[in-house]
Amino acid sequence: MTVDVPHSDHEIADASWRQIENLVDEIASLAKSDVSRAEFHATLLDRLVVALAAAGGAIWMLDREGQLALEYQVNLSRTPLSERPTDHQSHHRLLRLAVDKGESKLVPPQSGPAGENAVSNPTDFLLLVCPLFEEQAGPVGVVEVFQRTGTAPAAQQGALRLLASFCELATDFYGRGQLRHLQSREELRNRFDEFSKQVHQSLDLDRTAYAIANEGRRFIGCGRLSVLVPRRSGCRLLAVGGTDRFERRANVVRQLERLVSAVLAAEMSLFFPNGSEKLPPQIKEPLRSYLDESHARLLVVAPLKEDSEESTSNDRSSIGALVIEQFDAGPDEQMRNRIEAACQHSRLALRNALEHRKLPIPRVVRQAGWFLRLQQLPRTVMVLLAIAAVVAGMVLVPADFEIEAEGRLQPKLRRDIFAPRDGVVTELLADDEKHVHAGQRLVVLRDPQLDLEFKQVWGDMQTARKRLSAVQARRVESNVTNSDGPARPNQFSAEESEIKELLKSFEQQYEILKQQQDELTVRSPIDGHVLTWNVQQLLKTRPVRSGQILMRMADPKGPWVLELLVADDRIGHVLQAQRELGNNLRVSFLLATEPDVTYEELIDKIAMSTEPDAENNPTVRVHVNIDRSKVPHLRPGATVAARIHCGRRSIGYVWLHELFEAVQTRLLF
Repeated sequence: MTVDVPHSDHEIADASWRQIENLVDEIASLAKSDVSRAEFHATLLDRLVVALAAAGGAIWMLDREGQLALEYQVNLSRTPLSERPTDHQSHHRLLRLAVDKGESKLVPPQSGPAGENAVSNPTDFLLLVCPLFEEQAGPVGVVEVFQRTGTAPAAQQGALRLLASFCELATDFYGRGQLRHLQSREELRNRFDEFSKQVHQSLDLDRTAYAIANEGRRFIGCGRLSVLVPRRSGCRLLAVGGTDRFERRANVVRQLERLVSAVLAAEMSLFFPNGSEKLPPQIKEPLRSYLDESHARLLVVAPLKEDSEESTSNDRSSIGALVIEQFDAGPDEQMRNRIEAACQHSRLALRNALEHRKLPIPRVVRQAGWFLRLQQLPRTVMVLLAIAAVVAGMVLVPADFEIEAEGRLQPKLRRDIFAPRDGVVTELLADDEKHVHAGQRLVVLRDPQLDLEFKQVWGDMQTARKRLSAVQARRVESNVTNSDGPARPNQFSAEESEIKELLKSFEQQYEILKQQQDELTVRSPIDGHVLTWNVQQLLKTRPVRSGQILMRMADPKGPWVLELLVADDRIGHVLQAQRELGNNLRVSFLLATEPDVTYEELIDKIAMSTEPDAENNPTVRVHVNIDRSKVPHLRPGATVAARIHCGRRSIGYVWLHELFEAVQTRLLF
């Protein structure tokens, strides 16, 4: 193979210019492409260093604070600046001056004025400096090339012009990039407008949720977007972007609802993987479980908080949450902004849909509209016929109308034994296992105050009797001797009468106190048994108060009754049935101790008054006489579940009478 090697200087120059033209064409083509700014800068500087046969170069760009920051460099370490800080500062001022003036400049090595604020080239290279421009923003950076010394001035000026040409191509690239950025913003704005239009188009909760999930997924540019709302027992998934249906019982769905519930409970947002090591345990564990199912590389849980002017952003309740997932790339700043914008409109649309869902009339209208669709009309007719048949059956078919009640079995003859006065139990002669006859002593009380009064009256009575005997003796003696004349016996007679009156008063007090002492012995009013359990431990040597129930007694061998407590709002049905059926109002009941056996008896009487039960609910007592031969196992106080038969009514009334009464009393009254 033969290679044409240029021999003359003219041929060498032509080859160099062709190479430079090729490099310029390459940069010009690159400026028209969609490469990133960093990739363009790297190619630009690499080709520029090759075209100028330079020792190295660097591209410096202005940051947000307006300071020059190194963007890209070639062999910068081989072109060391002086280690003196002043040299670095003068070099930086040189670059800054080129940016501020917007002019290309060729700076010889080790050149520049002296002084602290000098603008100089402290290196041993010839510096070619050219600013980078954007059409709208002006200078945005600077390119410097470290050229070796010893070249001709004309070559140096040509190198500077070539650098300026490359920088002009960079300006074209920035312009095209700005145009692409504006086009991208316009496209993003159109997508945002479409997203806003779709999410606010309907007030139906499901449609709104699916619009947020699908349109939000396109607007944000994520792999999957899910919409959830809080419920009493946690969170509920409403929609998943890109799919019409999902399996609610799937493990990934349950894990997602569990994760969002934990995030909303903690009143925070979640951005995985950023800050995942600082998450609390109640979020970290559900997050790990869900990531094992979904395999997402990026996961964002953004709560949608209720907007309220009266509450701060920290104490507002969450009305829902968006879950953004990415499976092939990490997050960027643009995605964060799009997520924030999507959350604002999603919150408003979701809040309106939730408020609309609470209204009863729109819900009925929606359901009615679905039934009246043409394709649903046959099903609607069948449903209406079925409803009509059910209503007719509920009106025409009769059934037994029964009122439920609870009660207890009790002997008909029973008494409560009360304490006649304050005292202390000294003797307890009753036992809950023994039969007691009427008049038999049950309890003996002792009242120390009564004992004291009894002794005082007894002593006063004895003293009065002795005084009476002494006065009578002195009166007899005075009558015999008659030494003091007739006045003395009259005095003794008056004193005797006074003492007799006093003695009579003491004797009356004595009888009263004795009667009170007799009352301290409590006797049984009836034959029967003591029903109070463990009465010995309950009362023996215990102080009691006047009127206190000491024990309950009943005659289990006599007649028995069933005492039912019927709710006050149900007794009206019983009274109406009694007026219709007379004394033949039947009651079916079963004992708690024998739930497999049902007994039936007739109502004896219904109380005329209402009284509160143990839970302070108004009830009416209903008495049912019990035939001992039908109910062999009778225990006082046995719990009974009963049903009072109130005739026959339509089966619809039997089933729904409580609802009818609630409507009448609470809505129609």
